[in-house]
Formats: sequence, structure tokens, C-alpha cells
Amino acid sequence: MQHKPDDSKSTMQHEFEADSLSIMFANTYDIKITDARKSHLANCYRSLISAEIDKLLTPVTEKYSVHLERMNAELSLSNIMPIMNRIPLQQPKQVQAITLKPEMGMEMQMV
Repeated sequence: MQHKPDDSKSTMQHEFEADSLSIMFANTYDIKITDARKSHLANCYRSLISAEIDKLLTPVTEKYSVHLERMNAELSLSNIMPIMNRIPLQQPKQVQAITLKPEMGMEMQMV
């Protein structure tokens, strides 16, 4: 995600968007998401709890969609395929619910 000095987004929103994007790509390529990443995302989320999640994730899903095709093309040259692409390409999943869990921070349920 781009951080612009004149941007009206808070630091926590930038952090939330960056972590969300990172997790979306990690899930796409079956890369384990560290507890530290989950915890950081959860902390950012807690800081932004008053904001609507759809509003927060809209720029993330847009950025993901813009870069996914290019990443797939480049990575396929090394025979790296996203797990969901072992079947035909799919659009990114939308977050259905976020559940806060004290031991891990939060859990995202994708649909």
C-alpha cells in the first residue's frame, strides 16, 4: 500500500491495509501467516474498531486485484502457482466476519 504524506488515512489504517494485503497474498500462495502478523493486524483492527470493515478493506481488495494477475504471471515462470489457482483464477474472497479471540487477536472468516 502506498503511504502518502498528505494522505488523510491514519497510521493504523495504513498498517491495517498493509497487513490485510500481506495476509491475502500469503493465503493465495499457501504461505504460513505468522502469529506476529495476525497479532499486529488484530491490534490495528482494535484501533480502528469504530470504522466500518468494508470501508477499510475496499482499497486492499482493489490493490490485490490490480497486482494479482501480474504476480501470477511472474511467479508462474518459476512454476509457483497460487493454491486457489490450481483450479482456474478466482476473485479475492470477501471477509464475511471477523471474530476477536483473546489468545490470537482475531480470526477472519473468508467466503
